[in-house]
Amino acid sequence: MCQEHPQDWDRYLPALLFSYREEPHESLGYSHFEVMYGRTVRGTITILKELWSGNVPENEIKTTYQYVIDLQERLTSTCEMARKELTKASMKYKRHLDVRTKEKRFECGDRVLLLLPTSTNKLIMNWRGSYDVVRRVIRNDYKLMVDGHEKMYHANLLKRYIERTSDDGTNVNSYMGTR
Repeated sequence: MCQEHPQDWDRYLPALLFSYREEPHESLGYSHFEVMYGRTVRGTITILKELWSGNVPENEIKTTYQYVIDLQERLTSTCEMARKELTKASMKYKRHLDVRTKEKRFECGDRVLLLLPTSTNKLIMNWRGSYDVVRRVIRNDYKLMVDGHEKMYHANLLKRYIERTSDDGTNVNSYMGTR
């Protein structure tokens, strides 16, 4: 829009947002509108098609109470289906991530460094730690003891921590591997 209409691109935002919200989302399997309102949107194309073909749905006369009950049921079932679709999409994305992951093995009790965002900028990551590995959950997920709580992290965010001593006997902290 910015390239096609550089002077008045902002006038097209409502139409763009409408078309974005009525299109099914890949992860959900439903449009944002369906998840929010529990029904499909009747856009301008749908209304024109109904008018031209003469297939205008008859208006149902419902009480307010019945409408609320029906809406609640539709929203509940839509949210449940969306939750299932998100779970499937999450597993799909995890499989893709795991394929590209180099196998890192940590044992219970190993010390690791954890790659986390800095407190000043969430886009800048620093190695923090060391933390104890509590257990391996599945292939590339590990539970660590962080600030007294068990938290799960992917192996890509972990790096083996080795404490070593220098020639004069003082501790020198380091880590193994590169990121």
